[in-house]
Amino acid sequence: TENGPCSVTAATDDHSGRTVKNPWSWTEEANVVWVDQPGGAGFSVGPPVSTEKGVVHHMLTFIQSFYTHFPAFEEVPLFIFGESYAGHYVPAIALGLAQNSSYGERLKGIGIGNGLVDPWPQLASYPDMAYTGGKGGSLGHGIIDKGTFEAMEDTLKPCHDLISRCQASNTKAYPCIVAYDSCVMPQLFPVLSQGLNPYDLRKRCISQPLCYDFDAE
Repeated sequence: TENGPCSVTAATDDHSGRTVKNPWSWTEEANVVWVDQPGGAGFSVGPPVSTEKGVVHHMLTFIQSFYTHFPAFEEVPLFIFGESYAGHYVPAIALGLAQNSSYGERLKGIGIGNGLVDPWPQLASYPDMAYTGGKGGSLGHGIIDKGTFEAMEDTLKPCHDLISRCQASNTKAYPCIVAYDSCVMPQLFPVLSQGLNPYDLRKRCISQPLCYDFDAE
C-alpha cells in the first residue's frame, strides 16, 4: 500500500478498514509490476534461493516471461526499484540485465529505498544521525544526548570484525546473530526507548518490532 493504487483506511467501530484510491500511487505515472522475491518472500511461491546469483537468475527468467506475455511493453523504458534488503538485490539484478544483450538496453535506471547495501558504513552512521538528526536534514535536531552518542560509538568498536565474520561465514546463522545482537540492537535501542521510529526519526514507533501498523496497511 506504500506506492500501490490503493490505500487502506484506519479501522473504526463500523468496519475493519477499507481500500481507497491512492492519489500518490506510482501507477498514476507508470506501469508498475510488484514482485515478491526471492521465492518464499511475501506472496511468492517456488524454490527459495539464498544467493544474489540465484535471485538474478529467477528475476531474469521472470522478466523474459513477462515480455513474452506482454510484448507491447518491450519498447517501454524499464526501471528496477526495491527497498530494505533489496539494496543487495537491485544492483545485482541491474547488472544481470545490463550484461544481457536482450534486456540491457531497456534498463534506464534503478532506485533503492531505505536499502541495506553495505552494513558496516550504514551502521556506523547511526550514532551521528541520532545525535545530530542528519546535517541539513528535515528533522533539524538530534534525539539523544552526548553521553548516549558516545555509548553508541563505543559499541561499534568490535562491529567491523563481527560483520566481516558474518559475511565470510558459510554457516550464516551463528556469526550473524552475534553481529546483530552486538551491533544492531545497541544502535536501535536509544531510539526505540524514546518511542521513535528508527527508520524515520520524525515519526513515533506505532507498533513493535518494525514500528509500522501492518494490520492497518
